[in-house]
Order: sequence, then C-alpha cells, then structure tokens
Amino acid sequence: MPGLQIAVCVKFILDPKDISEESIDPATGTINRTKYKLVINPLDKHALFAARQLQKIAGGAVTVVSMGPPSIAEDLTETLALGADHAFLLSDPLFAGADTLATSYALACGIKKFVSDFDIILCGARSLDGSTAQVGPQLATHLEVTCVTNISALSWKQDGFFNLRMKLEDGYLSFAAKPPVLCTVNRDLNTPHPPTLMDIVMARSKNVAVISTQDLDLDLNRVGLAGSPTRFKDMFYPPSKRKRDLLTGSPEEMVKTLFQELRTKGMFGQ
Repeated sequence: MPGLQIAVCVKFILDPKDISEESIDPATGTINRTKYKLVINPLDKHALFAARQLQKIAGGAVTVVSMGPPSIAEDLTETLALGADHAFLLSDPLFAGADTLATSYALACGIKKFVSDFDIILCGARSLDGSTAQVGPQLATHLEVTCVTNISALSWKQDGFFNLRMKLEDGYLSFAAKPPVLCTVNRDLNTPHPPTLMDIVMARSKNVAVISTQDLDLDLNRVGLAGSPTRFKDMFYPPSKRKRDLLTGSPEEMVKTLFQELRTKGMFGQ
C-alpha cells in the first residue's frame, strides 16, 4: 500500500476521575481494572491524532496496537473512530503481570507480525498511571530502530524524512529522522479532536482483532510475569494529614481571623 505505514501504541488506563482509595484492591495492592471503566491514555490520543494528520498528508494506513484484557476490545473501537484503519488487541492470560520490559517485548512482536513495514511508530511519552516513560524506548530497542522521545512537533518531508522537534528542559532540539523511527509525543504536539457521529458509525463496521500468544512468534519466557524482571510490590492511597480549619462569618471577618491565625503562628514575624 502506498504512503506511510504508521503504528500507534495505545494503552487503556483507569479514568483519573475514578482514582481513589476504593479503586485499589487491598488484597493485591494494585488498581482494580475490572471494576472501573478504562479510557485511552491522554498522550496516546495525541499520538493517534498525529498519525491521522500524517496520513492525510502522505497517505498510507494507521494501525493501532494495544495490550490488555479482552474487555477493552470494544473500547478499542474508539481508536477506529479517531482515525485508525486497523486495531489489534494483544490479549492473553500469559500477558498478565507484565512490567514495561515484558510489555514492550509483546508489543514489538505484535508490530513485527501486523505492521512489519512500518515507517513510524507513535506512542505517548508516558502513561498517567505508571508514568515510567520506558515502554517507547524499550520498544524501539526490541525493534532496533531510531528512537526520539518527548516530541512536540512532527511533520513529513517529501524527501523521505520526518521533521522532529524534541522538547528539552531548557529549550528544543530540531532535526530530521529517516524511517523507520519511533517517536514518543507530548501534549504540545497537537490538540486532538473528538470523533464525529459519522466517524463513530463507520468505526462500528470495522473489527478489532484479538490476538493471543499463539498468534505471535514470541518467547513465552519474555512475556507476563515470567518476562518481568521487576515486580509490583504495593500501591496505596496516601492519607491526608493536613489540618483544616473552616472559617465562618463575613468576608471581612474571615480575612481578619485568617491574619490573626497566621500572625499567631509566626508567619508574619513578631
């Protein structure tokens, strides 16, 4: 197929609005992902929107690859409504418990199987739940391709190169990259648009392919818990130890009381 072959890695996470002490399973110390609705990691939407923009300019196809429980297969339909042409869900009990290394290895095997001729892979720079920023660079290492992280600008040049701008702590670094390349993107890259009603209707006619370990050429010792050199120990919701005083009265009275309290505590000196 002419044009660019673009792969986008998408992770589904617990909706930040639902994160609370109740969302953590006390038995395992992990987030209970079956009790709450999962949503697309926000930065992955920026990656998907960038893929769609590249496709509009250069043609080709956009393929989404994700890993998770079978229940998110229906949720992946949203990525088709957002512009993806194909969506693959890596789902198998043997994938459970994977750390970033095992996750990136499984994703690499999926991409080799279904998007082996990719020109660019786009990932969110990090996920809101783990926020390790490791999967993208690890995936590039497995696939042995150039990796550019924290991209805030991306465009395709007709001479066969991608124009990239990497955001640094004290500025930006601009350069050109030849395919194949993997980029992790930040929120400065674009402003994703929600799907239209027609996009949603058309997405229902497309299928999300659910892929098991038997469908991939991989080493079972490198996926799931077996392939994870790091293990999750515990997660907890930090208790709030701040003291709270509720002021009452008119605005003038509350301001006067507040300044008296701060003066008493030495905030304004003697």
